[in-house]
Amino acid sequence: RILDKSGVFLNNSGWSAFITALEKLIYTKVEINQIEKIFKIIEHIFNDYSTYLTIFNIGPLLSILEKFAMNKQNNNICYSSVSFFWSCADICENFQKGNVNLTENQKVIYELYLPTKEKQDEYFKKTWIQIFAKLLNINHDDRYDIRKSGINVFAQFFVAKITTLISLNVSEEIVQNIFFEILNKNYSKYELDIKQGQHKTKEWEDTIVISLQACGKIFRTYITEQTIEEEKIKLYQFLLKILQKIIKISSPEIDMNILKIFSDVASCNKNLFSQSFSFFQCSPVGKYL
Repeated sequence: RILDKSGVFLNNSGWSAFITALEKLIYTKVEINQIEKIFKIIEHIFNDYSTYLTIFNIGPLLSILEKFAMNKQNNNICYSSVSFFWSCADICENFQKGNVNLTENQKVIYELYLPTKEKQDEYFKKTWIQIFAKLLNINHDDRYDIRKSGINVFAQFFVAKITTLISLNVSEEIVQNIFFEILNKNYSKYELDIKQGQHKTKEWEDTIVISLQACGKIFRTYITEQTIEEEKIKLYQFLLKILQKIIKISSPEIDMNILKIFSDVASCNKNLFSQSFSFFQCSPVGKYL
């Protein structure tokens, strides 16, 4: 009701207060019917009022979406929450590119907190890292379908926003510190499952396969768009170290997906592919060559 009556009139402080109130609500113990009611408000915000939101509202909204995405009571809410990460990314990109008509109030706030290009870029970089870091948390959910959704959205995000990320010099950090962490943690979960006999080993193996497929898309896009060769080599060497662990899993499907990554690298950048030879010499995938 508050949104319907006053949503179009809320200034930045009003939206901040409203979103903070919602954030406090979902961090308390609430019944399933209350969760659904609160999520309907979030849907209402993104579907009908996204043009009134600013870059400063993204952080609290991401925390809310992460909480909803990891709720165990309603899987439909989980999937919808992940999809709304796109809206947050679009808001961030539009502000970064200057594709927004700011109200007078928004201009005052924007100029007060982000008066220079340097401050703006720093804030945008921080926001992009936050978006991908929240997706990282979702990717470690115990439910296979939620992990799969999170990984696929992560890859789609990165591919769609690559030029924006490279312009801020943040793409390497997102790949190395966030996406490669997904690969590492999924492998660790796989190993732990085997040790503890939790009988979800196949699910974690399938998650690794999906992660490798996403890795192929992400890395192929990165080396195509990035112009600094040293950055490509550094990131590729980091990836090789992770693949050396994952290849220990005796799985033809994993082997073939790793080979697909190498094939993509070879077709995009032969100089970069030459870094792979030592990997093949001591790796089981060498048998496929």
